[in-house]
Amino acid sequence: PRKEENAGMLDPLVFLNRNEGKGLALTMVKTLKPSMTDKQENALLEAMNMVYDEKEAGEKRGMLDVFDILKESSVEEIADFGQSMYAKSTDSVLSVAFSRGQHKGINTNDKITVVGIKNLELPSEGHVAEVTDVEKNGLVLLYAIGYFIKKFGSEDHTEETLITMDELWQFKATNAGKKILNDIKRLGRSQNNFLLVGTQSVEDIDSKGDDTGFGTVFAFYEEKNPDRV
Repeated sequence: PRKEENAGMLDPLVFLNRNEGKGLALTMVKTLKPSMTDKQENALLEAMNMVYDEKEAGEKRGMLDVFDILKESSVEEIADFGQSMYAKSTDSVLSVAFSRGQHKGINTNDKITVVGIKNLELPSEGHVAEVTDVEKNGLVLLYAIGYFIKKFGSEDHTEETLITMDELWQFKATNAGKKILNDIKRLGRSQNNFLLVGTQSVEDIDSKGDDTGFGTVFAFYEEKNPDRV
């Protein structure tokens, strides 16, 4: 996030079309503001449609332009909502996900893409009520990364794809991450995708509640869990 050229790489309005981008963007914003009212949600969707119209007409646009529209609303609760979202999205890790479309977003057609978010913090499982703002930011980026990974692995089932996920514990730490991981596992059978995961502990590959029938495990000897190894 500290590199200006990475701004907006995971902006849903930049790397996704209208049908996909609006849904992901709504999920991301709701993660930051779970108490969003119906009036605020409708205004958000309308603003996204306006920005997509401009983008499809050839303009460079992104989620910050959506928040600008909300900020200018004559309805106080919508304007306050827009101002809050704009403030959260600038000078923070969220600049990777919310931008003005000034840079080309992440691309599922590139042969090799490496995505790593520095200092990503995620909430611990079972502590949803105690999620901090920093952890909410982490979840927002996790949703965007997960969507990209699934789109990359499933966009063309005639093409062989490989997804490598290192530091698997980050996905296992939250319910949202577990769902993303299980969705990606299911791509293999139907979408000609191969998944390779790496992690530091055999405890991280615990598959309770996972019926995907995934895979083969290679483990180095670990003194802490010799029986599991």
